[in-house]
Amino acid sequence: MYWISSRYIYWFFACFSAAVLAGCGGAPGQDAFADCRYGAPEPIFHARLPAVARHDFQLLKGQGIEQLAFKDGLELEVLQSGCEYIEQEFRFRQAGKFQKAPADFWIDEAARIFNRLGSLGPEFLSYYSLSQAIDEQAGRIRLGQDMELQPGFFLKMEPVSAADETTLVVRLSERP
Repeated sequence: MYWISSRYIYWFFACFSAAVLAGCGGAPGQDAFADCRYGAPEPIFHARLPAVARHDFQLLKGQGIEQLAFKDGLELEVLQSGCEYIEQEFRFRQAGKFQKAPADFWIDEAARIFNRLGSLGPEFLSYYSLSQAIDEQAGRIRLGQDMELQPGFFLKMEPVSAADETTLVVRLSERP
């Protein structure tokens, strides 16, 4: 098994685990998650962040859906699901025609966006660490395929293009 030597990846996974534990439980509608390992999903972000123009969170049966619009136009939807194994799917929507962009463009874009999320405040530094891990593992990442960044933590990313916008989908999970 391939081990990542970067100090950033260990920081990310420590923070990811802490965020999962802290970001779950206590929300309305949590009954569907009563027997789950981490409880119910809760929002990761909040409307008080200076870069955020709009924020919404809904807890539905089986998942939490968080939607953000940043002041510069980037939109983010985070789907949190799983009971015994946590999965977070980040959907970054951007205006523009990117249908012919190569894989390395999307890998760099994912690293750039997670770096940006890491700069939102100290509680989001784990995303900076994820950005560093993506940069360091860029040569191993294949769009549309699960990749184990560290034992027990997986990454999968792929762009979904439409006529005038593209959504970069990045999934973080405890299993492929």
